[in-house]
Amino acid sequence: MKDFRHSSGPLDDDYFYGRDDEIAMLHNNINIRQHTALIGQRQFGKTALIHKAIERHSDKPLKAHIDLTRKATLHEAAKVMIDSFMVDNFGIKRFLIMASMDLSSMLKSMLGGFAIVKKVKLLEFELELKEISVLASDTSGAKSIDLFVSALEFIDAVAQRLEKKVVIFIDEFQRIKQFPEVKSNDVLWPMRSAIQNSTSSTLIIAGSKPTVVKEIISSPDSAFLHSFVITDITGVKEVDFCNHFTEVCATYGVSDIPNITHFIYSVCSGMPSYLSLFGRKLFDAVKRKRKLETDMYFKALEDMFTDITGTLRLFEEKISEIPHALIVYKAIFAGENAKSEAMTYSGTSDANIQTNTINKMIDNGFILRAERGVYYVVDTALGYYMAEITTAQQFKTLFEDQLMAAHLSVTR
Repeated sequence: MKDFRHSSGPLDDDYFYGRDDEIAMLHNNINIRQHTALIGQRQFGKTALIHKAIERHSDKPLKAHIDLTRKATLHEAAKVMIDSFMVDNFGIKRFLIMASMDLSSMLKSMLGGFAIVKKVKLLEFELELKEISVLASDTSGAKSIDLFVSALEFIDAVAQRLEKKVVIFIDEFQRIKQFPEVKSNDVLWPMRSAIQNSTSSTLIIAGSKPTVVKEIISSPDSAFLHSFVITDITGVKEVDFCNHFTEVCATYGVSDIPNITHFIYSVCSGMPSYLSLFGRKLFDAVKRKRKLETDMYFKALEDMFTDITGTLRLFEEKISEIPHALIVYKAIFAGENAKSEAMTYSGTSDANIQTNTINKMIDNGFILRAERGVYYVVDTALGYYMAEITTAQQFKTLFEDQLMAAHLSVTR
């Protein structure tokens, strides 16, 4: 998980906690082809949940996943979605690059190195392939929308030929309205037509900006009005995390320390992405050392936060060199004027803070701009603990202080 904040693949069962009710809901919706919108703040595990629901579905549906977070255009998103679909389900790489070749050369190249499912004969999709390859080479706005819709239709056609269900999963769906091609050409109505005409596809969208997502799919003039079931995704339940944690420890032949397990949950505020990364750090160490000791918990916490930020040094670096602007987290918690406080801590300029820090944090969903000069922290656990705690020893001290406080409250 080198790129923790944008990791979008499925998680190993060791690092996936709870979510039984949500998975059952998604399985039912896939079975009846009920389109679903999952909304909730970043790092709440929406992506991992959908991947896990698809993985555990008894029919083993095909999957077409596109994360719009880092895509600059709809044209790019469409090409990535097609390529990802072919790689994830059939192991065929660089699909659209080969689709721009002569068709017979492309098939020879593709089928020579990969054992594609026999029931799919790509020659039967000759027209669709030619259309997609032409559209993929044209980046104009209207053609980009045609490519996106053609991608949906091609994915559905492959699923039909295989007599399989297919889940089309679009992450950070609210960004679809920000693509330059969409400003003058509406993609939602042709997209709705493609999905509605499908006999195999279920559309699942996820978004970290609930108001924007709901406006896109539920406003009176929306193409998708009444098409989606909307589900709010929150943090993992403490009992689910602790029970799962105990079971995974048992599989490695060790016993967990319940008090510390609950402490870990509180530090991570129940956020699935943090808990998963913590689990990866700890269980990797458990497998190497074949034991679980108190200090290993706190070292895993330190490693987890180090991975998220890249650095925990608060005063030794200039603000532009600190990933995700740790100083601004500190400033927001320290006082009312975030930029003024950050300038004091970092010794850098107001413009530098706004450009290199606050704007990037807003773009990545770490803070929200309520109004001019007023910002709210989204990642409360991340902001507080990373501003105040930097080492495993400090985590251990915090835990011991909490135990002492709990003991005093009981004895009193």
